[in-house]
Amino acid sequence: MMETVLIFAIVSILGGIAAVDAVPAFQFMINRPIVICSLTGAIFGMTEVGVTFGILFELPWLIDMPLGGKHGSENSLGAVVAAGLAIVFFRQKLNQDNIIIIINFLFGMGIAKIGANFIEFVRQKNLSLVQKADLAIQRGEFSQITVLNLTGAAHSFVMGLALTAAGLISGYLVLPVIIKFIHPNFNDAFGMAKFGILGVGFGSVLTLFLTNKETKRCYLVPTFIGVGLWLLFF
Repeated sequence: MMETVLIFAIVSILGGIAAVDAVPAFQFMINRPIVICSLTGAIFGMTEVGVTFGILFELPWLIDMPLGGKHGSENSLGAVVAAGLAIVFFRQKLNQDNIIIIINFLFGMGIAKIGANFIEFVRQKNLSLVQKADLAIQRGEFSQITVLNLTGAAHSFVMGLALTAAGLISGYLVLPVIIKFIHPNFNDAFGMAKFGILGVGFGSVLTLFLTNKETKRCYLVPTFIGVGLWLLFF
């Protein structure tokens, strides 16, 4: 039990960091599922689980990247919750791998939707801090800028930490019943669902590639590099 509490505490902190990176500070792309989920898995010695959830959550939303001043899909909190719960469930050996992955993925999608609404709420709340910063500049109170910036980051961190913790706790109470109810014989069928999710992601990327001339140039070189490395090492 103490191990589960420790995992939830660390994952909740990672959710807070992802929320901060998404809006008020850093923006190092830590909040991208492929990064935050891989990091989560690596911390607990289950990198493969983290990378799996990172890919599953990244591809379907890859067409909606935060580029050109546009807000992308805020799915990082749902992704880190799904990865954290899966790590706990794998250690408890609740069921076979694919069943755990798909059930947590579906639950994480719901948390991602709720998280997107909360992130937008915090973003709007932080706009009032921008107005206060403008007034502080007019008064020459430049030290207030740092205070207001840290306040905005704190808003996002607390929101991300709280929502991640709530998602982990609620999932821990509800999902084991569902996971144990599903017969292990369905594990292969649930494994096919992973390929369906990946197919949606690849379809989204292909659509973006074919319909956007600017995107073609952005993806062409990395694609050739990726194919070349794949041929070289495999």
